[in-house]
Amino acid sequence: MPDHQLYMGPAGWSYVDWKGVVYPKGMKAHPLNFLEQFFNMVEINTSFYHLPRLSMVENWCRIVKKKEFQFIMKLGQKFTHVREDITKEEIEGYKNVFSTVKYAGRLGGVLIQFPWSFINIGENNDHLKKLIEWFGDFPLIVEVRHITWHKRPFFEFLNKNNVGFCNIDQPEIKNSITLTDYVTSDIGYLRLHGRNKKEWFGKNTDRDKRYNYLYNKDELGQIMERLRKIHEKGLKTFVVGNNHFKGQAVVNLLQIGSLFSGSKVSLPEPLTQHYSV
Repeated sequence: MPDHQLYMGPAGWSYVDWKGVVYPKGMKAHPLNFLEQFFNMVEINTSFYHLPRLSMVENWCRIVKKKEFQFIMKLGQKFTHVREDITKEEIEGYKNVFSTVKYAGRLGGVLIQFPWSFINIGENNDHLKKLIEWFGDFPLIVEVRHITWHKRPFFEFLNKNNVGFCNIDQPEIKNSITLTDYVTSDIGYLRLHGRNKKEWFGKNTDRDKRYNYLYNKDELGQIMERLRKIHEKGLKTFVVGNNHFKGQAVVNLLQIGSLFSGSKVSLPEPLTQHYSV
């Protein structure tokens, strides 16, 4: 069996609040070139919000210099959150984007991220099967957040179809799935959202408030227990930090990398001025 590979990186890179915190002030390099000094993957957010231009995707693949660097592409929200009036052109558009990254040797997988409101009922099962049929030529990972999916038949279904399961750390409220260590394909996946319980379903919350969270030492210990089990099972394991506000994902991911390797790692210089870790 080949060595199990570990990939770590943040969910996205284009955040205004990272300027002067993660990225040095006046930085002229592309953010991907900066991040690849510390990580070997990035999860793409852009494709969740809209279909990116092929020229843009090709540029991302060219910009990165690290040979083993991988992208996780997110399927568009129309497929996972709206789930209506999906056209053949939209399906083919995303296939073309994913194929472009795949042929460049940069495709770690395609993340199908569903909201907490996506519960385990017949019509949602049918929709998930449809997505797997449409995009089955790519390595898929499914993220569900509601506890109704935490059942053996669901995991058996993923395993049978060689689809990865996205283990998530999120606030433990309102029938939410808790931190797990399941692996249902060659890909192991762990996604860290933070534990900002107060803002997760808050009336006036927004993206930045929801993911404003820095894991402490004890919480990182809990995560490490799960990560080691996931890494033992998956041939390729991805750890993604989505607690992105003010670069907290970058801090925690580097801490996890240090705990995993048992050696010290360097923080981006701007972060050392904002965090004492």
